[in-house]
Amino acid sequence: HIAVTVDGTSVKMYINGSQFGSSGTSSQSLAAGQESLIIGNYGPASGSTNFDGEIDQVRIYNTALTASNISTLYAEKYTYITKNANQPFGDSSCIAYYKFENNSNDQIGSYNATNNNVTYMTNNVPFGTYAGVFNGTNAYYNISTSFRDALDNNFSISFWMKTPSTALSSSTQYTHASGYYYAGSGSSEGWLVYTYNTWLYWYWVSSYGVGNNIASSAN
Repeated sequence: HIAVTVDGTSVKMYINGSQFGSSGTSSQSLAAGQESLIIGNYGPASGSTNFDGEIDQVRIYNTALTASNISTLYAEKYTYITKNANQPFGDSSCIAYYKFENNSNDQIGSYNATNNNVTYMTNNVPFGTYAGVFNGTNAYYNISTSFRDALDNNFSISFWMKTPSTALSSSTQYTHASGYYYAGSGSSEGWLVYTYNTWLYWYWVSSYGVGNNIASSAN
């Protein structure tokens, strides 16, 4: 289980419910731009950065979740009360929820994704009947530019993922999710969650030449 929280001052990354890193951000927007929010690839790119593996239960929030919230989401697989709930915290903070139940619909209702070559599997999935299969070449969900802009500097993303050991140990970047805008001439704003050479990374860029990584062993 992977989760990242952003509150305009810091970014925190969690793996299986435990925090593995944090970093400061600038006051500039991490979301505004012209590229869509993407699940399974780095927005402006194609081919070399596509995720290879399965993704399920993607939730996106319009607030920075607490460590306790993240623990709840990690335990969700085993907790009947919150399992598959649209709003597991009893509020309206989850603004998009993708179950990958043989479709790319947003269960909250406002941000259905466009499915580009993502297929679905039923074998040993963490939730429901299906999980999304990303082929490492040309499979991704395209959500929308307006949704990414709505996140701005205060949001969280949570999802379950599984990737082959051959993909995890390779020297190729596999992007799980991205809200990234490259304006040209070296100027860019946005963020990526990606795996590279057995490490999981959160990468953000807030202005020309300003960027940072949070990294944690993904073994």
